[in-house]
Amino acid sequence: MEDLWSFKRRNRASAIFASEIPVISGVGHETDFTIADFVPTSRSTPSAAAELVVQTRGEFDKHIADLRETLAGP
Repeated sequence: MEDLWSFKRRNRASAIFASEIPVISGVGHETDFTIADFVPTSRSTPSAAAELVVQTRGEFDKHIADLRETLAGP
């Protein structure tokens, strides 16, 4: 429980809420809840959060590659 204490602070939750960047909370396991878990764009277990980010990163990398190809022209 002490490991999660920093995620139980109101200022942390406020910063997550104010973020213009999508936030995934994957701090603890399903039985662990912190204040920070109730304000992000998405909440999941740490493993599921990692899978979501990696999938999104892959799509982003493909988008960048497509843009580079378009800019390079024929």
